[in-house]
Amino acid sequence: MLSGAERYHVSTQVRYDSITAVRYVVIKRKYSTGRTCAEGQNLSSCRSLSVSRFILTMAEYQEVREASGVKFVWPAARQIVLDENMNIVFLSLVWTSKKWGKCLAQITAVFEEDYLDAYARPTCTKYVDGQYLKWAADLEWDGSTMKKRGEAIPEDDVLELEAALTLLVEWLKEKEPVVCVVGDFMLNDSCPLVNLLMQVGLYKTFTSICRGFVRGFAIFEDKGTNLGKVVYNARRFRNAMQAIDCDLQLFQEYSMTVENVQEYYAETEKSYWARTSFKALFDQNVISRGHARRLAYEGWTLKDMKKIYKDDGEEVLKAKLRLVSHDEFVNLQGKVKPDVLSEEDIIGICNFLNENL
Repeated sequence: MLSGAERYHVSTQVRYDSITAVRYVVIKRKYSTGRTCAEGQNLSSCRSLSVSRFILTMAEYQEVREASGVKFVWPAARQIVLDENMNIVFLSLVWTSKKWGKCLAQITAVFEEDYLDAYARPTCTKYVDGQYLKWAADLEWDGSTMKKRGEAIPEDDVLELEAALTLLVEWLKEKEPVVCVVGDFMLNDSCPLVNLLMQVGLYKTFTSICRGFVRGFAIFEDKGTNLGKVVYNARRFRNAMQAIDCDLQLFQEYSMTVENVQEYYAETEKSYWARTSFKALFDQNVISRGHARRLAYEGWTLKDMKKIYKDDGEEVLKAKLRLVSHDEFVNLQGKVKPDVLSEEDIIGICNFLNENL
């Protein structure tokens, strides 16, 4: 019988490697493979193999692992320690769309009575969703002129990306140490902001000033309140946050360090490009976008499928796809449960590969 501590250790350290066809369990300092364990079977019955046997089993699948490039890692959330010496800045970011690769269009920030308002020149017109931009902040961008409520903004007031981010960093520096409260629905503010800061060489400076982010959307969700469009203006965002009576403890609960966000962005970028590799499959309704997300989370790409199908055959690929987990995934966005692959989906994938290889 496992002790309470061991049961906890088992429940939190089950590992899946879908492509290598290995399911293994970490139990304190003992390791075992559970390839024959049925889902839900008592884990204590899977502890028959030694550490050396475990290493050998993994080595047997080394070639496939290298071909597929499996890596399924989500960084754990690391909270910021907040106290009365930390200055709380409300930061609102307007993006040109909801899609990956979106551009920054406007920054507003407020701390006490100090207010920052800056416009950024979008760097890529193809990522501009005019309808979304107008809905979010009443902005328009035609590739050369930015308008606010139909009125053209002076060209000198629309800054290049690096200048806009430099302005933000310098403004925050006057208030350090700070934590930035952002809307961050699905981490769609902090992640791209950190990525842009890295692109323009301001990431290290920013991390020395800002300790991290607080996810405003998650707080509103916790309170059962709809955040709405207030998130796109820092003053309205602050007022809405104050109206639901937030304290430092709540801010800390929904906080993340800047480094944590950067790690998460890097992992998300990998899964994004893996997911898009399945475009041919979901465009032809072989699988859904949800299936593609699940496969990407577990380290799969279409290239992996093609290689296994070509080198090892259809039945091996089917066997490996049947091992793709049915679990919920937990990451910094919360719980995610993409579509689960059925036998029909797996057959459809193999038929697609048979016709297109």
